[in-house]
Amino acid sequence: MLVLERPALPPKFRWPGDARQSSVVQIGLELAAPGYRHRAARIYLSILRSLSHASIAVITQPIPYPESKIIRIRIALLSRDGSLLRGNRIQDSHIAKNTALAGLYGILDTVTVDLRASPEEEAFRLEAREWFGDNFVDPFDALRGRGGQADEELWDLSVAWERHLASHGWLGLGWPTEFGGKGAGPMQQVIFQEEYARSGAPPRITHLGEMMLGPTLIHLGSTELQQRFLPGILAVDDLWCQGYSEPDAGSDLAGVRTKAELVGDEWVITGQKTWTSLAHHADFCFVLCRTDPNTHRHGGISYLLVPMNQAEITVRSIRQISGATEFNDVFFDGARAPADWIVGPVNGGWGIAMATLGFERSRRLASFPGMHAEFQRVLKTAQTRNKVVDPVIRDRLAQSYVELMVMRATNLRTISAMSSNGSPGAAASIGKLFWSLWHQELTEIALDIEGMSGIAGGGVTNHSSNQAMFLHARAETIYAGSSEIQRNILGERVLGLPKD
Repeated sequence: MLVLERPALPPKFRWPGDARQSSVVQIGLELAAPGYRHRAARIYLSILRSLSHASIAVITQPIPYPESKIIRIRIALLSRDGSLLRGNRIQDSHIAKNTALAGLYGILDTVTVDLRASPEEEAFRLEAREWFGDNFVDPFDALRGRGGQADEELWDLSVAWERHLASHGWLGLGWPTEFGGKGAGPMQQVIFQEEYARSGAPPRITHLGEMMLGPTLIHLGSTELQQRFLPGILAVDDLWCQGYSEPDAGSDLAGVRTKAELVGDEWVITGQKTWTSLAHHADFCFVLCRTDPNTHRHGGISYLLVPMNQAEITVRSIRQISGATEFNDVFFDGARAPADWIVGPVNGGWGIAMATLGFERSRRLASFPGMHAEFQRVLKTAQTRNKVVDPVIRDRLAQSYVELMVMRATNLRTISAMSSNGSPGAAASIGKLFWSLWHQELTEIALDIEGMSGIAGGGVTNHSSNQAMFLHARAETIYAGSSEIQRNILGERVLGLPKD
């Protein structure tokens, strides 16, 4: 068991010279390795850095549990000059800088995470493993280390692989059975991703429809829209792209200027979207448009479904630093969509858009197996090149592994919360900030291990090469909400800190 305890609140107190109030809290973390207890605590808390001027001190106290290793971390708040506000005697000066803990108590509700697989989950794992062993073979094994949305050369084979998955019922795992899915729970979905990564199968290309729009329609769409679009998503007959970001509204999504006007029984759409993944292959796009020109920011935005195959839409590829061209500018010059192809009410699209992003954050919980596989590749490279004798490389790899295990523990906690109450809670907001920074650091370690050969070799189509990993990772702290935006969300909406 991994138990995160919510202790009784101690008396609250004020920061010197500041009206902000905070409390001492305790949390439990699964130990990645006995020698890294302090480091595990440091890494878990470092995701909250730069939210305020607070600092921390940490004492770790091992607690014997028969089924797992648990530590309890006591956090004492420090004033800006470093003096303790409570009577803890041990101070870790290395981490007592720029770390916010104000309000942390509120996001650490008690959750018990059962790390033991049920018989049903073990049977599901065996089923998935056997299926991949029988099916990820010729011709699909040409996608090993290749494929995905950046590999134009093998695009048709990637689509064929997705349709092969679909024909055997592996798409829409988490969808309710009444909508054609398997009704799998969060843990089964993670197990599937673990076996998917284990098999060496390629990155997915249907996630925008299957894991973002599909759940949005299931929970918030009309019956007509569900019947029209869900079957095409599950069969991989229809591919989707996401029309959110604009040249002047990237992370600031509420600033969208693309306009839609209802003319007769059609929406007429004018404007530009950018960084639109797979727009050059997509059949449809879910687009945020401003439908009330007299409102600003979150009001007056609608969530429209727009067919891409029309002369009034122009798609221009954006070549990235990696050489890939899966991102696009999309220009709408009087493009049209039926009046009833709208999710939610007119001018009520902001809440729908946030729900879609929530589904995107939840799907990231299943990304741990792929990241673990990447770490193992980097570690193997270090061993092959005898770089593990370098104390700096060895220390960086150890720290990366501890962070990876902390990520796993956080994901398991979130999955348990979703299983019990259907909501991922605050951990989903923390996750994006954490994994994107972790992955960028891992790719830097990988290139430092390989040296010039890693910088020069690999190629954009080989997604398992360290060069490709490094170049793709540069965008991870920008897309799906930049790190700056994520820190603001955590600070203001989760921790309740004052706005900038």
